[in-house]
Amino acid sequence: MKESCLETEYAEFWIHNGIVCCAIRPSVKKITLEIATTLVKERLKSFNNQSYPLLTDLGNMLSVEREARVYLGEGDALKFVNSVAILTSNHLAKLAANVYLRVNKPHHIPMRYFSNENEALNWLVKHKTPEKIK
Repeated sequence: MKESCLETEYAEFWIHNGIVCCAIRPSVKKITLEIATTLVKERLKSFNNQSYPLLTDLGNMLSVEREARVYLGEGDALKFVNSVAILTSNHLAKLAANVYLRVNKPHHIPMRYFSNENEALNWLVKHKTPEKIK
């Protein structure tokens, strides 16, 4: 069940069983620094400053600019995120996700890449805070 749904220019956000889900819109082929900062600001203002696991579905995205990768691996981008599952079946997006996980992955937050949504959600459930486990 979707709770707290937010639709924006670049993505759709919702909470599903205590997990924040972010689906990048099909029209977004490249994540720029501007798009990355906008996505983070939208997430932060919409989910009550609570810590959640985050599922990010990259959809049809093809690449992430270096500056955006760096930004997404530190500071505000990680605020109120306790784990991240990156979901994609697109081969170019898989490459971008693998580069991010090797180069920019923060060491204090568990992150993994998945090509199966159920596997990603099952992994994220392990990182839910006790009050969000139902």
